[in-house]
Amino acid sequence: MAKEHKRLGDLLLEQSLITPQHLVEAIEEQRRTGHLLGATLLRIGALTEDALIHCLQRQLGLPLLDLNDIVVDEQALSLIKEEVASKYGAIPIELEGRSTLIVAMADPLNVAALEDLRFHAGMFIQPVLARPSQIAEAIERFYHIDSSVNEVIQNIIHSEDDLVVAAVSEEEQAQAIDDLIKEAEGRPIVRLTNWLLHRAVEERASDVHIEPQDHDLVVRLRVDGMLQELQRLPKWTQGAVVSRIKVLSNLDIAEKRQPQDGRLMVDIAGRRIDMRVSTLPITNGEKVVIRVVDQKNSMVALTNLGMHDDDLTRLKRYLERPQGIVLVTGPTGSGKSTLLYSALRHIQHETKNLVTVEDPVEYQIAGVNQVQVDEKAKKSFPTALRAILRQDPDVIMIGEIRDKETAQIAFRASITGHLVLS
Repeated sequence: MAKEHKRLGDLLLEQSLITPQHLVEAIEEQRRTGHLLGATLLRIGALTEDALIHCLQRQLGLPLLDLNDIVVDEQALSLIKEEVASKYGAIPIELEGRSTLIVAMADPLNVAALEDLRFHAGMFIQPVLARPSQIAEAIERFYHIDSSVNEVIQNIIHSEDDLVVAAVSEEEQAQAIDDLIKEAEGRPIVRLTNWLLHRAVEERASDVHIEPQDHDLVVRLRVDGMLQELQRLPKWTQGAVVSRIKVLSNLDIAEKRQPQDGRLMVDIAGRRIDMRVSTLPITNGEKVVIRVVDQKNSMVALTNLGMHDDDLTRLKRYLERPQGIVLVTGPTGSGKSTLLYSALRHIQHETKNLVTVEDPVEYQIAGVNQVQVDEKAKKSFPTALRAILRQDPDVIMIGEIRDKETAQIAFRASITGHLVLS
């Protein structure tokens, strides 16, 4: 027990890792700056981080954690404020039972730090050893959501009525794991997720990418076909944000090893936005991509798409033909679907029977017969197209031609009196 209460300076002197002069200099510097003794000794070059860590590990017999491989528990993090963690070079890692908090520390010999941490957490403190540089980086990484996010979250607190996310039923929630549900339903996470969806609609994004990386969670939006970074969130938000989206999309939040697909509806500024959700397990967790289907963005007149006059005239001439095929190609988010829907609305008339076959039906257009492909129900593109051709169509819009059979039917239809768009 005597060893546990030995001070760091005395221990380093005993091990001949520093000189008395180094200790005097460090203490004077410490009084001036208020920094920890270990950090001060490192800064003035009196010893190396490796020497400090190995000395403490040998003396105390504590495990050395690599914080680069650790995901800090959000609940543990909430027990110690950032300023206290920074003051003592300590970061809470996880809860052990109901009364013990595991804390990574650069100087577990600091009795005053242990007492203060116990006072703030209201729990017993079980210290483990970590490198001072890693602790400083972890404090920055896990505690620090930049000021813009804090400001936005405060705004969301005061304007939650602007965004109502459709909730799943109690029966569906009961099937999921209790602790994941609890984490995903925490109010900060609910507000943060709502804000992400809200920003996606505000920025006219076609897709939202939520990507777990080594040390943080990156959120990117695809706007006008180009991905751009919206926000970097602390790593500890990863599990809760992904779980929240999976709960809203009626996906299995306990299943993290298989890709899943779902959908959710949100109400923003009085209009309903359909969102298609896809999850994919990757090395750092689960990546989530959300396709944003905003009906407002689809209702664009052909003349307002920004096409050159020559291109617009040529396209209109193609659309006026009684038969033939018009193919629109381009990368993700470039506006293929928007152009096709605008073309349909341009040629829509009571004298024409317009039918679409899509997977999924992205935008609903009054007066157009839209067919949803359903592979499980054996309603594929080819089978749906064969049925449509028996429905006396004038114009057929095919969501995408993805196989030889669909291509054959589409081209046959285009030379037998039908205008085909795809």
